[in-house]
Amino acid sequence: MPTTSYRTKTIHSILDPVAQQVGHLVILHEQAEDGNAMTDLTSPIKIVDQAVSNLVAVGKQTASTSKDEILRREMPPTFTQVERSSGLLVEASALLKADPYSVPARKKLIEGARGILQGTSDLLFVFDESEVRKIVKICEGVLQLLAVSEVVDTMQDILTFVQALTPGVTNMNSQVSARREELINASHAAQLAQHSEQFQKLIPLLVSSMKIYVTILEQGKPGKQEAWENRTYVASKMIYHIQEIIRVLQAVDDDSFRVDNVTGLRAAQNHIKNNMDKAMGWLADPNALAGGMGEKAVRRILEDAKKVAGGLDGPKKAEIEQAIDEITAMVNELSDLRAKGLGNSPRALELAHALGGEHGKLANLERQINAAIAEILKSSMGKMAYTAGGKLAQAKEWLSNPGADDKGVGYRAIKDIISTGRQIAGTCDDLGQRNDLLRLCNEAESLNDHLRDLCKKGQGNTPQAEATAKKLSEKLGQLNDKMTEIVMGQVSSDFLDPMSAVNKMYEAALAPEGAPHREANFTSKAQIFLESSNKAADTAARFAGIADADRDTVDQIHRLSNQVKELTPQVVSAARIVLMNPNNKVAAAHLDVMKNDWEGAMKELDAKLTSSLDVPAFMKASEESMKKQTELAVAAVHQRNPQTYASCISNIALRGKNMVKVAKREAENSEDPEFQHKVDSASDQVNNCIPPTVTTGKQLMQDMANPDKMANWQDANSKLLDSVGNVRQAFVMSQPPTDAMSSLSLENAPPRPPLPQGEVPPPRPPPPEEETEAHFHEAPPSNQPIMKAAYDLHLETQKWSSQGNDLVAAAKKMAILMAQMSKHVRGEGGSKKDFIMCARMIAKQSGEVTRLANIIADQCTDKRIRLNMKQVIERIPTFSTQLKILTTVKATMLGAQDPEKDEEATEMLIGNAQNLMQAVKESVRASEAASIKIRTDAGLKLRWVRRNPYAY
Repeated sequence: MPTTSYRTKTIHSILDPVAQQVGHLVILHEQAEDGNAMTDLTSPIKIVDQAVSNLVAVGKQTASTSKDEILRREMPPTFTQVERSSGLLVEASALLKADPYSVPARKKLIEGARGILQGTSDLLFVFDESEVRKIVKICEGVLQLLAVSEVVDTMQDILTFVQALTPGVTNMNSQVSARREELINASHAAQLAQHSEQFQKLIPLLVSSMKIYVTILEQGKPGKQEAWENRTYVASKMIYHIQEIIRVLQAVDDDSFRVDNVTGLRAAQNHIKNNMDKAMGWLADPNALAGGMGEKAVRRILEDAKKVAGGLDGPKKAEIEQAIDEITAMVNELSDLRAKGLGNSPRALELAHALGGEHGKLANLERQINAAIAEILKSSMGKMAYTAGGKLAQAKEWLSNPGADDKGVGYRAIKDIISTGRQIAGTCDDLGQRNDLLRLCNEAESLNDHLRDLCKKGQGNTPQAEATAKKLSEKLGQLNDKMTEIVMGQVSSDFLDPMSAVNKMYEAALAPEGAPHREANFTSKAQIFLESSNKAADTAARFAGIADADRDTVDQIHRLSNQVKELTPQVVSAARIVLMNPNNKVAAAHLDVMKNDWEGAMKELDAKLTSSLDVPAFMKASEESMKKQTELAVAAVHQRNPQTYASCISNIALRGKNMVKVAKREAENSEDPEFQHKVDSASDQVNNCIPPTVTTGKQLMQDMANPDKMANWQDANSKLLDSVGNVRQAFVMSQPPTDAMSSLSLENAPPRPPLPQGEVPPPRPPPPEEETEAHFHEAPPSNQPIMKAAYDLHLETQKWSSQGNDLVAAAKKMAILMAQMSKHVRGEGGSKKDFIMCARMIAKQSGEVTRLANIIADQCTDKRIRLNMKQVIERIPTFSTQLKILTTVKATMLGAQDPEKDEEATEMLIGNAQNLMQAVKESVRASEAASIKIRTDAGLKLRWVRRNPYAY
């Protein structure tokens, strides 16, 4: 029963009631084994029989009219299994009615119950796979049409191409949209939506790039190479998005909550597989174009191979990287030869032969990749978290108990954080900050290695290890703060005015023919645009590497930063076409389309960064930068340097506007009127102070020796800095001083406390308030994955007292119940009834966690937190429903002589239990974060009290 059996809402709605009925039959069968008489099952079995008969009838009708040969071949065996199993149930009910103690009847009952659930699931799976193949076939039809774009060379060809493409794209979008609505996996649904949207955006770009290419070709104008590159780029990106849609449609696992990068590895593996035929075709054809889609396919394979290699360690990483370098060099040489028309030369043929074919270097690279991924997936090594926040949490978990075996996760997480720190240091312009960051990296690395060595010697629980862990935890906090400080400064600078450079290049491209230094000016502006755009994109990627954000946000930032980097040279090419073809309306229109697409991607990236910022850190970095610019401006005045001074006051004004933009966005994101008023007032004050600062600055620039003008500017700038400080303060949660703090005196010692009167023994310590402590004495071994998932939730909930917090109490109950579930799966629990009832109790507690978490989300005044929280919460009911179904499947397998299917049922149950525990764990974390953004007059009675305020 593959995991895909449970991926749609329709399948859930059919399987859940069937599983409930089967579970009831399993419980009755088990009770009869204890010598009890079976009750009359005629009525419930009749209901099951009627339901599956209707399902089979619909299935048979579908199979008889379908053109899908796989469906027609695979569906009939499922009919046979369901009908046979249903017949067994009917026979069992008749026998039991005559003899409630009949042993053969009980055997038929359990066998029929098992077969009904298995057969129904298989039938639904076969049908669902057929539906996926239908959509994939439509997508492949669009892929074939896109390949035609390479040979379009007349306006009539473009018209024919668009007419052929439109119905296929419309049908594909409709089918993908319907499938997206059906999917239970929110991550997969979001990916389908994203790739469909990106594909749609590229359609006008493709048409525009084809038009300019044909225009230049027909009129013999310059810019053919740039136009060809534009067209090839857009077509290849569209192909990529369709390939991703196909990959997601065929995805079988829910990896959204797993801490390893399984999804990324499988995506790279699928990309390589999807591009291999086209790549091999290009290598085998000596007359194939250099830079065409075939070569692009080879390049994409190499890019994906690099991604896989980046996730490896040791010799395998070196082997794959060496193979990538060799192939890259050979492809570069082959491409150059073909570009010169020498594709049939001996050297070109030799290269193509070495690279292509079943035993060539490219196929061998694919085999290396597949072997490496298989080894990673099978490895027992603990997987590192995907996000910076996740890695930091893993590090702290290890440091809180260094003697525990976490399979090296904590050590490697810290190592990765240190590596990120060194990468950031390499991009830091401030020498002092760079040296501070590198020092922190070195100190953290030394402590990390020392702690690992102690653990390897079995000294992880010694006082020395605990002291080292404490020092390392402090150092890690300092390192994280320094990285955040530097990257926030870079974001503040590189996204100061992201549209300025592209607009200046655009103006240079449109300069009239004969304008002085026209080409030189364009080249300069294009280079500035390339550098500033790539720098901003790289900064965004670094931000994603340190942001305390969820996986989806991190992925979106990486996707948008890559999109900006990819579009940048295409916009330059489109602008160069305009430069070479002045007054050409088609070229100008094409540049507008390309520029608008780049601007859309940059605005989206800017918005995503703004919504993910550590706002207080960003405000502090911006304020510090404005103060530094003020110092430089004052120095420029003394040096009578108007150019530097103008740059400084411009930067000050832009940073002020940027702070206002971020502040206003935060105010719009909040539903707390008091916070909104405070932020809006402070932001308006900054807005009011910027014009006087700029005006007095311009006046001073014209007469830099005038002390009155200098005083006027300094006074206006000082007011601006004060107002900026007020904006920063609006985001700092103030802690009102207590009466005890206000009465402290540093001069007089406090009075001596009175001595105890009489022999009063100290009060008895209270009993452990947490029931979970009795169930989790120590971390479970690695061969108990369900218990480990329960233990991880236990560790999260143990941070908080359950007194006055029903959500924490419900989550703790779930951890206990899942620990019991683990015993059942290992065969150490009670009866099948206990097993099935345990799953139902977990589902019930899941409902309580979902209800309470939704109440918190609804009252949270932060819209972003609320949305993210809802996305996590909505997965809990799905996982809990799947748990009930899978538990019933597993219960029917207990005692059956089918170890293969029993193992498969166990694996599915393990994966589901891990996902459910992780979803609850994330919901508890999100609820605590959201509680900070709930107004005190909201009436929510939920206390978040740390059991150990000094815990890591």
